[in-house]
Parts: sequence; structure tokens; C-alpha cells
Amino acid sequence: MGQARLQGRPASSDPGTITPLGAQILRGVFSKSAVQKGKFFRMIVGRVEMSPEPRGEPAPSVRAAGHARILVAEDHLDSRDALRALLEAFGYEVVEAVNGREAIHLAQAQAPDLILMDIMMPELDGFEATRVLRRDPRTAGIPIIAVTAMEGAQQLAMQAGASDYVRKPIEIRGLIAKVHNWLRIAQS
Repeated sequence: MGQARLQGRPASSDPGTITPLGAQILRGVFSKSAVQKGKFFRMIVGRVEMSPEPRGEPAPSVRAAGHARILVAEDHLDSRDALRALLEAFGYEVVEAVNGREAIHLAQAQAPDLILMDIMMPELDGFEATRVLRRDPRTAGIPIIAVTAMEGAQQLAMQAGASDYVRKPIEIRGLIAKVHNWLRIAQS
């Protein structure tokens, strides 16, 4: 098993480099509490093995990330922070939006490789933001993974144009596998 180097930010030319926070996540626990709000968030991630030579089908690992840019559209700060930390730990560059309007603007301006789109957001929800992005030739081909806890949202998200769907609470290995898979599909 390879050793990851700890630095302040991942080097874009070496996706095997992770941040100290990424190392903390990969060891198994990331926690955060908000003063006087009583929130505590804990994320458990299994061991991630890094090999110099990939064998067979590439696993969703730090080495598989490459230089992909992911737009995270999520209005809740704690959820956005957790997704950013997780994705950065896997070597992805993360751009953040706090609502559907901002997600559309950032997708058009920065051309991310993939979008994680929360469904319930202020100003413009994820369903409508997805529809707008699908109608725009600049963003129509970007994979969009809908993310929500809302019952019955999977079919509505797919009808709006989402490529895939992840239910909250998020199962981390499943999310990373879907991100990796959709990035591979988009690059082929």
C-alpha cells in the first residue's frame, strides 16, 4: 500500500497527494460541531488502498480522481463542507454553489466535469436548475447526480434530466463510485 503525502492542498499534478483533512477522513472519522447548535456530523470511510499500478477495473480511489472539477450545489453549509472535504480527499477540485441559480451560473462559467445537485434549495430548486442546464448546449452533457432525502425524488430528478441519483444520508462508497463512473463515462 502506498503512502500519501500530507500537504495543505493537493497538488493537481499528483492525485495521490491528499490534504491533512483528507487523511483524517480516510482514517475513518470526520467530525464537526457548531457552537450552540448541537450538531455533530460523523463520516466513516473504509480503507483506501493506493497502488502504483492499477489492476483490472479502476477502483474509486485517490488515483482515479485525476484533475476533475466537481460543482457541489448544496444550500446547507455542513453538508457542503462534508462533500467538499470528501471530494478533495479523493483529489477532485470542488466548486460550490448555495442555490440553483448560482449552480447554473457556475456551471456555465466554469464547465465542471460533474455536478452534485441538491434538490431542495432556495431561489431555484435542483429540479429546475437541472432542466435549465440540460437545455443549455454549454452544460447539456455534464453528468448531474441529484442528491436528496426527499421521498419520491428519484423519478422526478431523472425526468428533470439528472444522470443519476444519490439518497441522503449519503453512503460514501456508493457516492464515490458513482462520481468515478460518471466521470469515466463523460471522458469517453
